[in-house]
Amino acid sequence: MLEPAQRAPIASSPISVILTAQALSTQSAESLDGWRRYLDGKNRPYEILLIQETRPEAMPNSEETSSIRVFPYDRFAGFRDAFNAAIGAAQHPLLVFCPCDKQYQPADLDVLLPIINEADLVVGYRAGGQPPSWRVLLDMFLAIFARVVLGVPLEPRVCWLGSHGWGRRWVARWIFGLRVHDPECAL
Repeated sequence: MLEPAQRAPIASSPISVILTAQALSTQSAESLDGWRRYLDGKNRPYEILLIQETRPEAMPNSEETSSIRVFPYDRFAGFRDAFNAAIGAAQHPLLVFCPCDKQYQPADLDVLLPIINEADLVVGYRAGGQPPSWRVLLDMFLAIFARVVLGVPLEPRVCWLGSHGWGRRWVARWIFGLRVHDPECAL
């Protein structure tokens, strides 16, 4: 694999956006229109690949599917096969995965695109709540210890997803070698 300095910048490449829409979601159509408007404003080639349940009332109508490709799935079988088919059908080198709801806005991509030139994979993170007071005190003690004893400044905490989220972060780091703040983030 080429080092990041040897690769062509991918942040300005054409984009394939994979959106997963939940059945009968009222936010899906608005979110899909938001993604279209955002990508049209980028002035670069793009495609939208929509993974959606096969219920007839949940399928987009014909004028909505003119600029997107739909990969249907059966709710009981799961969307793994449709997701694999969408990844295989992607025509552009830059691949974005996101749920088709208002949880993540298309403009969130502006923060991730400059980072992708330096890494192979960029994962967003959810802005979690305020950590409990015991955790704030522990973080402060660890920061002072690391700075004074080790001479290494610690990065400030960017999100707090609770003790369960913290545990999943460490599992992702120590078992899979992924250094991410929120391994379950859908963006």
